[in-house]
Amino acid sequence: MLQSIARLLPPFKCRARRGLRQIGKAAVYLSAGALIAYCIVRYLRLSSFWLDEAFVAASLRNPTTNAIFGRLAYAQYFPRLYLACIAALREALGYRVWVLRLLPSATFVIATVLWAKLLFSRSRSHAVLGIFGAGMLLGAGFWLDQGAQLKQYTLDVLVALVPFIIDDRFFHESLIRGKRRLALAALALPCCFSYTYPIALFARILGWYIVARRTGNRQLRISSVLALGVLSAVAIGTIYLTDYRFNLHDAEAYRIYWRDCSLNFQLRENVGGAPRLIAKFLWGWHGRMSLITMGMALMQALGVRRVLRQFRGPDDGETSGWGSRSMGSLLLLGGSIAGSVLFGYPICAGRTVLFCQVHLQILALEGGLVILGSARRTTSAKTFVCVFTCVVLAFSLDNYVQAMQARPAEDLSPLVSLIEADKSDVVWVHPCSCAQVQALPDPLPVSVVHLGSDEALPPPGEKTWVIWTHLGDRFCRGRLSRFRCMARRWQTAYESNDSGLALAEF
Repeated sequence: MLQSIARLLPPFKCRARRGLRQIGKAAVYLSAGALIAYCIVRYLRLSSFWLDEAFVAASLRNPTTNAIFGRLAYAQYFPRLYLACIAALREALGYRVWVLRLLPSATFVIATVLWAKLLFSRSRSHAVLGIFGAGMLLGAGFWLDQGAQLKQYTLDVLVALVPFIIDDRFFHESLIRGKRRLALAALALPCCFSYTYPIALFARILGWYIVARRTGNRQLRISSVLALGVLSAVAIGTIYLTDYRFNLHDAEAYRIYWRDCSLNFQLRENVGGAPRLIAKFLWGWHGRMSLITMGMALMQALGVRRVLRQFRGPDDGETSGWGSRSMGSLLLLGGSIAGSVLFGYPICAGRTVLFCQVHLQILALEGGLVILGSARRTTSAKTFVCVFTCVVLAFSLDNYVQAMQARPAEDLSPLVSLIEADKSDVVWVHPCSCAQVQALPDPLPVSVVHLGSDEALPPPGEKTWVIWTHLGDRFCRGRLSRFRCMARRWQTAYESNDSGLALAEF
């Protein structure tokens, strides 16, 4: 009887283990579904462009070759070939908000699925780590902000995920055995479309090679390496011709705008600020939640230690199919810091380094594997992982609900609907709002529009509609206050934290 029960236990344990894995998988993909739902809801609201989007939309109003492949309006940095794809849609379907946001939103959806796939791949051996990964994904607030925005960051994240979705067998077959060269060539092409993709590509390949050397697979196929190198160089040369040679004209303004986020600037002007900036890059994703920051820092430190052990001995990544991806994550983060030191690339936690966030999450999962896979398997260590997972999940759910309830930033749609031409046929637009008003697909419902000047006031005794946005900027708030002081009468028709409409008389 006991022998029969013993024979049944292994299959039962395997089924239980598979069931737990499915719980982790369901949690991760449920989080991905929630992010995609948020993107769809925001996309269907058809809110007007906020200021940064309006700067990009200015080049798409009349997308000539010079407007797309020359120096962009408002000194914007935006990959030109990607912008050309959006311009092609605009030419085919018209200048509408939903058309211009279509590609960025589509890349957000695809990237979110790949992000979830990557987190599940690393956490699949423990259900609690799957739930932890789901919480981290759901709490990726900066990523959520980009869900339906006319910016390049969703594409940056999408293409940067591709080399890490590919397993080590591909690199072994292509770079050592000389096979799959067409796929290897395709891997170099996104260098034409993204400023940050080369960091991800070369970090992944270098991470794979470091681990391959340890396992004895050292002999690279020179022809394959040269093919990849030449194609990557051609792609980078292409983006130089289409982008960088024009972007260099505005490089100084760009450096000044992002100087607080540049290690190059900090090391030259404020050495003491460099460690703070690195800390912000690593742990500034969680707002002021010090408890989460401390927990993430601990788990990431353990994760880094675990990854570095790949230099010395075998790792379960080889048997689980994960391979050298974590080593690539570590090198990508280091490469981003190096890029900030050498070229001034801004690395404050946020949109410019969104492609790094998933790799910080991978290191945290590595730390969780250290704790849960410890030889001692202490109850307190497991309890810490479970409790910390609950804290992250609660924090992320709260942030997600707030994001769903929040209004789109600087949305002009409610304001425009309140403008009545019979009360006044004149609109004065705040200087900080001109780009957004000009980016509207349809003109304002009035005959006269004054674009931002507090020097030429409307004629005395005439009522004028006043539109303002972008009040997060001190200069913009000051201009609005001065203009308001000049008015004899001021009747607010609509006001929020970042926009408003008033009927004024001077």
